[in-house]
Order: sequence, then C-alpha cells, then structure tokens
Amino acid sequence: ALSRGKVVKMGTSLELTMVQGSGKARLAVVAEDPRALVAALAQDSELLAVEMSGRSVVVVAHDVEAAARAVGRAVVSSGTPILELSPENALVLPPGAP
Repeated sequence: ALSRGKVVKMGTSLELTMVQGSGKARLAVVAEDPRALVAALAQDSELLAVEMSGRSVVVVAHDVEAAARAVGRAVVSSGTPILELSPENALVLPPGAP
C-alpha cells in the first residue's frame, strides 16, 4: 500500500491473489481532488465501475493490474496527487457481482 508517496505496507503474492480472487478487483484511492480523478477515471474503458465517497475513490476492474493502470492514467491526465492507494481484501467481489 502507498501513503503520501511512501510504501507503508508490503504485500505478498498470496495477498494479491486474495485481492484478485476469482472475481473483480477493487482498489481504494484517496486523492487530493477526488472529483477530478473520478472525471478522468470515467473515461477509462478498462474499468467496470468507479465509486466516490468524500476523498475516497474505489475503482473496480477485472484484475488489480487493470485497476492500477487506470488509476495511473487518471492521475496523469487529471494532475491530482494520490495520497493513498491500496487493494482491499475485504472489497473483492465474487463472480457475477455488480
């Protein structure tokens, strides 16, 4: 996990597998300007869904790598800094979930 540009938690390949599971992957992002980030993410065809609550944005994709690529592109195009970025084990969706 990243927080303010620093690695705050190192994961294992087992944790990544748990995050990805057999369904959709979700990344939790805290941004300085979440509306600008969401506007940029909305244009990305790799994402399945984008949710915003306060300064937090959750992106949903088929896998963690696709979600991370989309967040990276959105950061560059919107110019908004990311304060935190982390995959959340508890946010893995089973196959067929919306």
